[in-house]
Amino acid sequence: MKKLLVFLFVLIAIFAFASCKQDPKNAEPTPAPEPEPENVEPEPVAPIEEAGVLFVRPAEGATYSQTGKFQFKLDVSFNANEAIALYAKFSSDITSVAVRQGGGDNTKFKVNGVEAVPLDDYEQDEDGWYIIAIPAESVTPNSGGAAVDSWLGLGITAYTSAVERANCFIALKGLKLGDEYFDITMWDEEDCAQPYYTSPDKLDVTLTLDE
Repeated sequence: MKKLLVFLFVLIAIFAFASCKQDPKNAEPTPAPEPEPENVEPEPVAPIEEAGVLFVRPAEGATYSQTGKFQFKLDVSFNANEAIALYAKFSSDITSVAVRQGGGDNTKFKVNGVEAVPLDDYEQDEDGWYIIAIPAESVTPNSGGAAVDSWLGLGITAYTSAVERANCFIALKGLKLGDEYFDITMWDEEDCAQPYYTSPDKLDVTLTLDE
C-alpha cells in the first residue's frame, strides 16, 4: 500500500509539472515583429564652400550609362609628358580614382602601373585633401591610337560602391599642370566641369570664389 501511494504521488507530480509547462501564463512571450525598414532618402550633401574650391556632384534626377562610376571632365588643357596633380576630397563611398584624357582614346594615366588607384595609396595633406599625383611619364594622351602632344579636357573617373550615387561628390581645391598651378577661380561655373559619357548625365557644380 505504501509503495502504491508513493507511485501515485510521483504520477501526480509529473502531471502537475507537465500542466505548468503548457500553461499559457508560463509560456515564453512571442517576440514582436521587427518593423519594416523605411525607404528614407539620404540627406543631400552640403557643398564644401571654401574659397577657391570646385565642388561637383550629380544633379537631382541624374541618370547613369555605367554602373559603379561617378565621372566628369574638366575644361582644361594639358600637355603630354607633364605631371598632373589634383588636390581633392571625395565622398566616403568612393574607393579609387583614375585621371584620364577626356576624349580621344580616353587614356587613363597610370600610377605605378595602375589605372584606377585606391585612395588609400595617395597621400593627404594636413587638412585631409588627397594629393592625386600623376607622374609625367604616365601622361600620354592618344588620338586614334597615335600619341598627341596636348589635349583639351581632363577626365576624372571615381569608382564608387554606392548604388544610387546621389550623394557622390568630388571637390577640388588645387590643380597643378607641369610646374604651373591652374587658377581654379578663373573657371566659369557653368562649363568648367562637364558630363563625361553620361555617368551622370547632369552635374550640380558649385565654384566658390576667393573672398
